[in-house]
Amino acid sequence: MKIGILTFHDALNCGAVLQAFALQVYLESLGYEIEFINYSCRPSFSLKRIVGKTLSNTKAKIIDFVNATVYGLDKTYNQILNVSSRKYNQATIGYTNSDYDLFIVGSDQVWNFIHSLVPPYLLDFVHAGKKKIAYAVSMGQCSVPAELHIELKKKLESFSAISCRENNAVEFLNKLLGHPSFVCQCVDPTLLITRSHYHEIAMKPKGVGYITSYILNSLSLSQRNMLESYCSKRGLQLINLRNPDTCVKLSFAKNMIVRPTEWLGYIQNSDAVICGSFHATVFSLIFHKPFIVIESEDVYNSGGNQRIRSLLRPLGLEYRCMCTGDMDAIIERPVDWKYIDERIESMRAKSQDFLNNSLS
Repeated sequence: MKIGILTFHDALNCGAVLQAFALQVYLESLGYEIEFINYSCRPSFSLKRIVGKTLSNTKAKIIDFVNATVYGLDKTYNQILNVSSRKYNQATIGYTNSDYDLFIVGSDQVWNFIHSLVPPYLLDFVHAGKKKIAYAVSMGQCSVPAELHIELKKKLESFSAISCRENNAVEFLNKLLGHPSFVCQCVDPTLLITRSHYHEIAMKPKGVGYITSYILNSLSLSQRNMLESYCSKRGLQLINLRNPDTCVKLSFAKNMIVRPTEWLGYIQNSDAVICGSFHATVFSLIFHKPFIVIESEDVYNSGGNQRIRSLLRPLGLEYRCMCTGDMDAIIERPVDWKYIDERIESMRAKSQDFLNNSLS
């Protein structure tokens, strides 16, 4: 059986590539032939991408845009993925029906419908009679406008199986579909496989004794000062990992644009991880790293990042999400990694069962 997967495989984002890689590895271990449908999710050019509110902000935006262009043309960024040789757009993606026996959408924030639905990521191009599965899709903060609910329900009713990463998304979709248990919660694909798979592809960095950060959300001045103070007190350099055109820049850190395999190596060999993203949190768990999750004030006050908290809550680690406070006490609080591994293994088994049953 040949499976076509639609996800953000070509996003210039380390987490997006690694979650795709993990799903690929797991499905291939079951004997399936898989390909990522080469449908691009990269943003088109607009003046907003290069014009900021100030001269310095505009300069930073231009640099990010140039980096995005250079890395976007670089075929090595997602070379660990099996991507279809043919490229598709919204008008031609329907031709994939002749190439694949079954379709999967997910994971990542493929259903983060803040303003409008994105039909291809709801597999609306798949012919009737072909199985459609949503695996561990993320809906972000699950803020779908009410006027989209009827259309979303109609498109979801043709799916054979649906699972989401976040608990609030599971509750929302089950209520929308009028079925209390059709949609279930599954782990992100990065947790479907074990750390040994990542050891095989991680590029070990030069040097030892450093702290790693990977932060997609904005940071306040007080949060930046808090990070600088933490690293300074320990005499450790902060390696601030960046995607080509996203993630914060920190004046007191070594800012580095990295590819996914390099990103893995830095996380794996760091003394601690400062997280501002879901996947930085995931790999802190996988590699048993002391970590904290820094949330912006508005997100923290509104209940926190649900993508990350839905992962940490059942592990008893939600306390590691913070906005301000005693960073030292949180990051240095001991973690019972044996217990964490056992809980993740239980979650992994449940998610593998979902996929196995959905595919059969």
